[in-house]
Amino acid sequence: MIDTRNSSQRRLKHLLPGPALAIAVVLVLWIGGVTAYRAAKGDAARDVEVRLTFFQAVSLDAVRFVYVYRSGFGEELLPELTRKDPERDQDSNKWWKTGLEEREFRWRVSRRWARDCAVHIEPEARQDLSRVEVRVGDGSWEIAVPRCGERLNPHPDGPDGNLHAIFGARGGPFTYHITQAVPPSHSFMPWFRGLVNYPGDRGFLAKWLGRWLRHPVTWLAAVWLAMVAGFTSLRQSVGRGVTRIGRRIFEKLVISCALDGPHGQEGRPSTVAAWAFFAAGLSLMGAAATYLEWRQARYFLRDDNFSIFFPTIHAAGCALAGGQFPEWTPRLFLGMPIAELGVFATTYPPTWISYLAAKVLLRDASWTIDIFCWLHLFCGYTACFYVLRRERAHPAVAAVGGLSWALCGYALIAGRSWYYMTPVFTFVPLLGGMLSELLTQPAAGSQEAFRTRSWIWRWGITWGLFYHAGNAQMWLYAVQLFSAGLLWAGLWRRLTRPMLGCVIRGTILALVMVSPLLVAQSVAVGSANRPPGPDAGIEDGIGAVFLPYPLAACDSPSDWADPRRGDAGHFYYAGTLFALAWLVMSAAAMSSRQGLRQWIANPWVPFGLLALWLALGTEGGLWWLQSHLPVLGRVYHPFKYLPFFHWATIVLGAKVIDRLLFATEESTAGTVEDSVATKSPTQRSVEKGPAIPPSPPLPRSLAYRGAALLTVCAILLSWHVMHADTAFYSFGDTGYPKLPAGMVWVLRPGAECARVMPIAPFRSPAAGFVSGLGLNFPLMYGVESIGGYGEFVRRSREYEQLEAALQSDPVTAMREYGVTHLVLHRCAVQPCLSGAQDARRAETETLYRDPRIRSLCRDVEPVFWSESVAIFPIAKTMPRAFGSLAAASSTSSHPEVPGRSVGWADPAVINLPTKIADAVVVVDTRSMPGGGRVTIDYLCRPRSTVWIDGRQVVPSADRFGRMIVDIPPGTRQIVVGYEGAWTIGWLMSVVLMVVFTILGRTAARARPR
Repeated sequence: MIDTRNSSQRRLKHLLPGPALAIAVVLVLWIGGVTAYRAAKGDAARDVEVRLTFFQAVSLDAVRFVYVYRSGFGEELLPELTRKDPERDQDSNKWWKTGLEEREFRWRVSRRWARDCAVHIEPEARQDLSRVEVRVGDGSWEIAVPRCGERLNPHPDGPDGNLHAIFGARGGPFTYHITQAVPPSHSFMPWFRGLVNYPGDRGFLAKWLGRWLRHPVTWLAAVWLAMVAGFTSLRQSVGRGVTRIGRRIFEKLVISCALDGPHGQEGRPSTVAAWAFFAAGLSLMGAAATYLEWRQARYFLRDDNFSIFFPTIHAAGCALAGGQFPEWTPRLFLGMPIAELGVFATTYPPTWISYLAAKVLLRDASWTIDIFCWLHLFCGYTACFYVLRRERAHPAVAAVGGLSWALCGYALIAGRSWYYMTPVFTFVPLLGGMLSELLTQPAAGSQEAFRTRSWIWRWGITWGLFYHAGNAQMWLYAVQLFSAGLLWAGLWRRLTRPMLGCVIRGTILALVMVSPLLVAQSVAVGSANRPPGPDAGIEDGIGAVFLPYPLAACDSPSDWADPRRGDAGHFYYAGTLFALAWLVMSAAAMSSRQGLRQWIANPWVPFGLLALWLALGTEGGLWWLQSHLPVLGRVYHPFKYLPFFHWATIVLGAKVIDRLLFATEESTAGTVEDSVATKSPTQRSVEKGPAIPPSPPLPRSLAYRGAALLTVCAILLSWHVMHADTAFYSFGDTGYPKLPAGMVWVLRPGAECARVMPIAPFRSPAAGFVSGLGLNFPLMYGVESIGGYGEFVRRSREYEQLEAALQSDPVTAMREYGVTHLVLHRCAVQPCLSGAQDARRAETETLYRDPRIRSLCRDVEPVFWSESVAIFPIAKTMPRAFGSLAAASSTSSHPEVPGRSVGWADPAVINLPTKIADAVVVVDTRSMPGGGRVTIDYLCRPRSTVWIDGRQVVPSADRFGRMIVDIPPGTRQIVVGYEGAWTIGWLMSVVLMVVFTILGRTAARARPR
């Protein structure tokens, strides 16, 4: 038979190209391995629930529950759910005495292997036990309760060998093991033998395969591979009619892969039309903001914004209003740094613009966070619209891209939990636009379209402001990804020496702005003992990136939000259109060698893929490698890479949508080989192939297409905004109500306020939680607390010493550290639980579990109580500042005498009047005319500073970590403050500015005439 095929037909690829098939197989096998690993670690485990019922209420101390791991080690768990006694709940005046007594206790172990669960009951509560019930999966068993006098403890030390060590000396006869009723499992794999909640080998295999097949990565890889096969078929087809139109669409998709491909100018909209689409998108942004604020006032004031960031920003604003730089606040942690930590954005101008707008225009400073976040999201919409228009996209595409960017789930949900995430949506498009402007500039020597000096200043100032915006971690991620994009462009010879010189000079200018805060922040957080953080990625929620709820339902990252809400996956959502366009573009590129080359050469492709890979977390592998690096290894949460992936999908997806809907036929005529868009002078030319006749134009006008596109986007984002009402955590309070009059009278907010020790859980959905004065809430009321919420401050050596003292002897420690009142919140006594399983420990564990604290609360009559708060006085506490005479201090002072604890009435202690300002503490020493040693009851940190009548000295620390200074005779006052490591940073900034100036003049002399 004669072969009539031509040479081009002989070179046709198979329906499934090898690279695409390999990628799909790797993805499917990878997620199969991930699900198998998770199933082996406990994902396939059956739930275990243990329930104890008593005839009458017993104390929580009388019942202890220990969960024994598969490895044999145990961990004590708190009751997950307790049933309150209605009669006892009615007596609100005595809730702090009887709150830990319950009739029913229940514990739940979910998604973890259990070799055993042991319940220990004290002898005095044993006689009231009526029932012990165990549920494992769908099965239910009951452990027989022996009669009084019988012993039931077949495993005195527990089957794991360390249960006796966990129970200690209290491991008596009344220890119940669920293995007494539940038979252990049998398996041909030794790993799972002896477990009480193993579903069996078949059950394990069924759960693993079910999760593998239902995982979004599995079906996403299958859909993507099907699209690759379809595009390959279109590329190989030679028919007419529908096939020709399909090939035309394929050609447009491949053209879109290039960074700077040909653009058609005919039929492009006028300036009036561009402004109309911009205004339409801006109106939709305004409508979304209005709706969210109407539905939940102060929409962004949730989670950490509510409990940490705004109270501290408010305290810093009060300090600035009083003429003091917010370097330090004495009202938390016995002295907490503010400005040098960076997370409160005190060196960022928009912070104070938002604060002034809220306080002056709205007359309510609590709107600061919302003004800050909406300001950056509206700027993000504008910046994204501007960047896409510079890429010559249709204004409808630019408006839709800006809306998808500024209203994505990460912007709304992460922003209302961490306010400093919203500046990312302003600075990333600005930096992305400048990067594209740099890589698409004309040939070297032609500076008409590219202004070098302007670009350098814009690049440096944008990076500098970005660092001051509150989160150095997101800045560090942006540096990492943009550096990867520049490196990739250099490998493809798109980054010339003049371009590299511009980048270097702009980076130096950025470091000039960054250095003061960078050095101070590095010194402040460098000594913190920060443990490894969460490493949960987005692989379980990747389906929600492409499809809205309910087509894709998943939990929020790290299972933070309430898992009973199926729409928590809106956190990952970004409008569908651009994510799907990015997916279609990648499939079209994989079906052609030339298209793949263009796609890979685009620097936004490795930018997005690297962000996606890192966002997958430890299971992706790359995050695990990065976590072992010196600097990047200390940062938390891989899902913070998600907005960078969103940006890459918007930039690349905008090209696809613009080509398919708005590009003219003249701009896309030609074959794939004719559409090579690498127009840089350093890029190699590509041989052109035969042309394909253009298909007839579509009958609809471009304006109608733009309106239809904007309508579709508005529908999708409206559905998304309606469900974007979750947060990483939701407190029961949404504002800062006034404290009761009696509480104000006791605590005396102001310059001579009381110092409190709050006993409250770390999280609680109960109403009135703010009045417990936990976390950073004391800053809102002018009260001083020895606690607070600041990760790096809490992990410092100085505060760890205070926590160790509280664990060792809490009452004595409170007296030594000057605590005048203990504030007990009802949630510490009767925990109020949310639906988030991850928050269980934060909602239940408090210092109230210490019997010495409970004894104090039961023996001492409170000076104030309400339905949610009780305040107990602490007797014989040390004053904030006290002194000893010079003769006595030469030998030994009171704080240096081990074991001695005296109160303010001790004649050896001179009580010195103290006043607290917003950023300093003023101690009046006129009662010590002869001088002596003064102990100031604030933690002595490495940069704590004391001014003695205006003369600066460095304090020393006593054995409790408090400040000690020696004052000369005649001293009138001592001012206690803090100075960050700003000097080195400013010196570095000056040096870098000199280098920047020298490089600028050298480049000007070397520029060809």
